[in-house]
Amino acid sequence: MSQQVKNAHNLYIHAIQDGRVAEAQAQSVGDTYIQHSTGVPDGKEGFAAFFADFFERHPERQIKIVRTIEDGNLVFVHVHQYLNGGEAQWVTTDTFRADENGRIVEHWDVIDYYRTPENDQLDQIFGDFEIKDLDKKAENKKLVRRFLTEIFQNGELEQWSDYVADDLIQHNHDIGQGSAAYKNYVAEYSVTFDFVFQLLGQGNYVVSYGQTQIDGVAYAQYDIFRLENGKIVEHWDVIDYYRTPENDQLDQIFGDFEIKDLDKKAENKKLVRRFLTEIFQNGELEQWSDYVADDLIQHNHDIGQGSAAYKNYVAEYSVTFDFVFQLLGQGNYVVSYGQTQIDGVAYAQYDIFRLENGKIVEHWDNKEVMPKVEDLTNRGKF
Repeated sequence: MSQQVKNAHNLYIHAIQDGRVAEAQAQSVGDTYIQHSTGVPDGKEGFAAFFADFFERHPERQIKIVRTIEDGNLVFVHVHQYLNGGEAQWVTTDTFRADENGRIVEHWDVIDYYRTPENDQLDQIFGDFEIKDLDKKAENKKLVRRFLTEIFQNGELEQWSDYVADDLIQHNHDIGQGSAAYKNYVAEYSVTFDFVFQLLGQGNYVVSYGQTQIDGVAYAQYDIFRLENGKIVEHWDVIDYYRTPENDQLDQIFGDFEIKDLDKKAENKKLVRRFLTEIFQNGELEQWSDYVADDLIQHNHDIGQGSAAYKNYVAEYSVTFDFVFQLLGQGNYVVSYGQTQIDGVAYAQYDIFRLENGKIVEHWDNKEVMPKVEDLTNRGKF
């Protein structure tokens, strides 16, 4: 077990279950602790204050960490909380970010009620868990990323069977067993992803965290996928109403432009979303010409004119997207906002794409180096 996994577990078991908050924080938390959990203030002091009240309300606490998935400096845990002899039961999904010493410095979560299975329902959280196929991590993350992009963002439901096994095992009690039931649920309730904020993988498991729309209502949602032989074979999720973060200081800057082709908004957004997914996240540079016109007009002064110059820049500086946080479109323009890596440096970046005849024909961008965690005075760029 790595140090960052030990520290993530320590916060749950020693701090929350056993009530030894100060000791657990001293052992496991970095100098800065950024908190994204609704109702919990930032910092170690905010954590301690929140759980002091929690301990009074829930003096009896049994916590079981059912699943742990580790990817880079992120640790995901899938947890069952049994409080006050079963008076309250919760399923929680958490992501912890660790610093270079494995100490926890940032936290996100989504919490839902635990529901006892009825009839033939499977348990929401409990079940077998074995990480294997460690060599397939990248392949499985690519597949899930495409699944979320094509099905839940581009609405290409006809591709469903490319991603999901017919005999899918389903742990969401609102959805029946099997691929068809999952697909029908997505169609009936118009389930979409506004954005995928995190995608973690370890072997045969991939976890996504993002904002979804279900029947027109926004939710914060974790999904856990188990894969075999290039298909999703098992699915869990935890969903909670999305609450807008406080002190959100995001800004959007648009230049002057002429908007036309209003009927092509959806088509152009799909193309740009695929471009960002396949080129900048999946690294499929051989697909470049499918998206970018040869005579691309380029407004980034570090890149020459034309498609080849843009492609060479991306390859030379290992430009990738960690995530796309927003994707906006109107007619022949599409704007993306996300976190990029350029030559190993993280940036918050806007890209503006103008499209004609199914290709990107003009490009502007604006980026800023991501601030260090210790320099943040709010929740940051996203």
